[in-house]
Amino acid sequence: MPVQIWEAVAYSSPDTCRQLVAALQSFGPVTGLPQLFDVDTAEDLPDLRDALRALPDATWEQRRLAAWLGARLPGTDTDTGTVPVRYPAAVAPPCPDEDTPCQA
Repeated sequence: MPVQIWEAVAYSSPDTCRQLVAALQSFGPVTGLPQLFDVDTAEDLPDLRDALRALPDATWEQRRLAAWLGARLPGTDTDTGTVPVRYPAAVAPPCPDEDTPCQA
């Protein structure tokens, strides 16, 4: 996404989503995903981490974000450096990087 589009949107306003979608539509169709909740401050990040971990059909990107947040927020297993993420058996754990395939 061009930085100009990202910076042109008024964030934390009632029509943030509408503004961003309108700007992005110049690149092609925009598809929405189910909304979890709004994240405005750092205090909202643990709730986001937990909501992403609880998604039954999390995307690869959602799993990576949950793992990234888990490694940086309270609740990380600091002894082993692992992230205590609980995914349903049918969902692959987070991938270590973009070049490594996820294991189911």
